[in-house]
Amino acid sequence: EPVERVNDNYHQPVFEGYRSGDDEEVLNLAQEDFPVERFAALAELGRGASGIVYLCRDKVLGKKVAVKTLLHLEASQIVSFQDEARATARLNHPNIVTVLDFGVTDSGIPYMVMDHVPGISLEQHLQESGPLEEGEAARVFSRIARALSYAHKQKIFHRDLKPSNIILPADDSPEVRLIDFGIAKVKEESGMLTIYQEKTLAGTPKYMSPDPIRGDVYDARSEIYSLGCVLFEALTGSPPFTGETPMEILSKHANNEAPELNQFLESPNERMDAIVSMCLRKSRDERYQSMEELAASLESFSTG
Repeated sequence: EPVERVNDNYHQPVFEGYRSGDDEEVLNLAQEDFPVERFAALAELGRGASGIVYLCRDKVLGKKVAVKTLLHLEASQIVSFQDEARATARLNHPNIVTVLDFGVTDSGIPYMVMDHVPGISLEQHLQESGPLEEGEAARVFSRIARALSYAHKQKIFHRDLKPSNIILPADDSPEVRLIDFGIAKVKEESGMLTIYQEKTLAGTPKYMSPDPIRGDVYDARSEIYSLGCVLFEALTGSPPFTGETPMEILSKHANNEAPELNQFLESPNERMDAIVSMCLRKSRDERYQSMEELAASLESFSTG
């Protein structure tokens, strides 16, 4: 679970004309559990410490969407939820989930409406099918790197990259999606949204960059390290560092050299090993200097 969740009107009356499809079962949820009347909840897609994401059907448009609601109404979580909506709504990229709307119900529950793309998380894929083969990993992560490059140009960092936040498509389409910008920290200055460049710890320990752990400002190269950790796990089935406690894992990120792929794989491709190794250098000056550089290396690998 994250060490710190930083900072962690579509509402309409019921539309009588809506009817579920013959093969569509609507969840039997109490009004207080899902108070967003415009949408019929069909299934629970995911649940975290602070919120639940439901697969829903829009009763007006008749299309499937994902609706995220908060479980708790602490002020910090409401602000984080708003930050996620504001950050993601600024991003228009084929590999980043699209926020369609954001609102608060009459009972005060914040919710976010997003497009729904059938698929499973990388985390679920690793649990059910094991690691990705190198070519597939290069294709998936090159698209995520391009998406993050686009976000960085909008002055937005994800700050919580991990397998559960990467959605693999249900088919062979290129629409890998990056979700959950809940830690992206934005503020408004003169009408422009910008990132808070603070030295705060935010994210999930297994994928956290050593930079903020050491007190350095988080930048694009910090995010490259985190994506490298996820790529390492996608290839091997294990993150580069594990431990009994979050502090033990953070200490390893800050002080230990990352393991090489050959410690987990019998005969990894040398080029892929070099890509992962460059992402995971302790000194940010020795890593890829931008997501564009990383994406180019992964694309070169995937095309041979």
